[in-house]
Amino acid sequence: MGVDGVEDLIRVAGLARQRAERIIGLARMFIEGRLGDWICRLGVEEARRLLLSIKGVGEKTADLVLLMYCRLPAFPIDTHIRRVSSRISIGGSYSTIRRSFLEVLNDVEELIAVHVKLISIGRLFCKPKRPRCSECPLRECCSYAAERGGDSCSKKGG
Repeated sequence: MGVDGVEDLIRVAGLARQRAERIIGLARMFIEGRLGDWICRLGVEEARRLLLSIKGVGEKTADLVLLMYCRLPAFPIDTHIRRVSSRISIGGSYSTIRRSFLEVLNDVEELIAVHVKLISIGRLFCKPKRPRCSECPLRECCSYAAERGGDSCSKKGG
């Protein structure tokens, strides 16, 4: 596919050229055997440290590899999860949000399901501008919605 092909697929994320090169570089490491199933046997923290030592691999990418590839307990935080977490009062740093979810969710399949659902909630309801609080499945436990009158978040310009 090449850098241009990957770049086209991820353009909406910003910094597409740089990210495409790093994605391809990481994929090559797996293809060439410098990374592989063996990393999954290191344990979460040691594997995470190793992944973070690779140029261009940040916390989110390391946690994605651990959760989706290794099926180890990790919780990647993207912009949608960060926004939803902040609005339901779990906010804070990447490590605070990650730790909060890892403390209550132990099963890898649960972690994956919650990860995917929170991204969907962030995209569909908990938008940065004009959130759709009245339709959000988390409105009952959301301090952001409560502060803005729950059902009328979008009407108040929240």
